[in-house]
Amino acid sequence: MIEGLPFWIDSTVRRERAFVSHPHADHAADHETAIMSRDSTGLYSLRYRSEKILGLPWEKPAVFGKWRVTLFPSGHMLGSAQVLLEKDFRILYSGDFKLQKNAAAREIAIPETDILIMEATFGKPEFRFPPQEKVLEAMLEFIEDCFNEGVVPLFFAYSMGKAQELMVLLGKARIELRVHEHIAKAAAVYEKIGYRFGRYGVLREGERGEFAVIYPPSARRNPILSPLRARTALVSGWALKGSGPYDAGFPLSDHADYQDLIRYVEAVDPAEVYIIRGTEFLKRDLETRGYTVHLLPPPKQLSIF
Repeated sequence: MIEGLPFWIDSTVRRERAFVSHPHADHAADHETAIMSRDSTGLYSLRYRSEKILGLPWEKPAVFGKWRVTLFPSGHMLGSAQVLLEKDFRILYSGDFKLQKNAAAREIAIPETDILIMEATFGKPEFRFPPQEKVLEAMLEFIEDCFNEGVVPLFFAYSMGKAQELMVLLGKARIELRVHEHIAKAAAVYEKIGYRFGRYGVLREGERGEFAVIYPPSARRNPILSPLRARTALVSGWALKGSGPYDAGFPLSDHADYQDLIRYVEAVDPAEVYIIRGTEFLKRDLETRGYTVHLLPPPKQLSIF
């Protein structure tokens, strides 16, 4: 929490009032009053039952106590937001963000600030994602090979955000899809805002046909998948480290890679940088570029400034 600010930021513990950058479980909770972008309210309501949800428009300041608060899209998923806090100085909290174009999110907008608090999930130099076009080409080759072999291409991707990005990309390639019911419920929220996914439906027990399947990793052992003759693939930035128990891995990420973390800092141009989930590699790299950098400990509920 920032001292004097009348709400918490991305608290994973229920609060009387909290800003939620996006409704993934590592950034949100079921708050009494939840503040977020208007685009985020539908997905948040799928997961939580807050008594009050306050949706703010993009790039239009609102006043909370002595602070002026402005939200900017972060490119991570539908409705994901950076929050700029202004009083005697400016503080920008990035939340999770992505610089490359996300097919299922508003493109990132980057304001300048005095102090930057930045999420750095992929803050090691080995995390350099290939161009998304190349990743999509590889996924389509994987699907074609599966169809030629008479097996089902089975992709595992997080049910809220990543799965819908994958649905948009494969839908544009005219790949018919079957998905987990949680993925379909989130997709319905995207559709209300105007996103289109092509032909898809919820996977039914015993269903057969030429389609690709998208399921969350947490449902990897769901009995409905057992009868499928399938080749499996992980869709995640972590696939750069290997595919683990899956047959293949595709590093399509909804986060910034190492180089984009640095580009983001240069675009924001802060006097000081505070890094969440950061590394000494990134700290030193930014310091050589003239920034004052602090590594924050793993998130608890920080009280700073």
